[in-house]
Amino acid sequence: WCKRVTVFATEQTVRSRTYAERVGILDKDVCVEEIALSWNLVRAIEDLLPVRQCQSEEDFQKLLALYSADGWCCDDDRWQLLVEQYFWEFKKRGASEAIILGCTHYSYLNNSLKKMFPASIIIDPSEEAAQKLWEYFLRKPDLFQKIDKTGKIKFL
Repeated sequence: WCKRVTVFATEQTVRSRTYAERVGILDKDVCVEEIALSWNLVRAIEDLLPVRQCQSEEDFQKLLALYSADGWCCDDDRWQLLVEQYFWEFKKRGASEAIILGCTHYSYLNNSLKKMFPASIIIDPSEEAAQKLWEYFLRKPDLFQKIDKTGKIKFL
């Protein structure tokens, strides 16, 4: 169904070739283009967040305020400008059928990327990773109890 996939990731992730290898396992005929974006994009994303690191319940609540059932609500003008700054040249080239967000920070850009690449399927592996972790904890309740220090664990 999909013959062209673009992976946007950090340089280290692109060097690892992890996504290209995984897609190749599923379908060896898919053309995977892995694009290393500047580390400055990660910094710029962090600069737009209400907190850089969650070190308290209050910090977590500030970050959680950006999240809804549809994902991160980071698509106002500031986020859209950031996406245009870093992704415009790829838009001009023509979009792939699917775009993989190869950095957890890029999850915040999901809605803005959907606007820029409306014909592409945006794949965010961090959502599945959180789901798999939750399922693992459900299978291993003893492990879950060991890390549950506050009684308030939330998975987004």
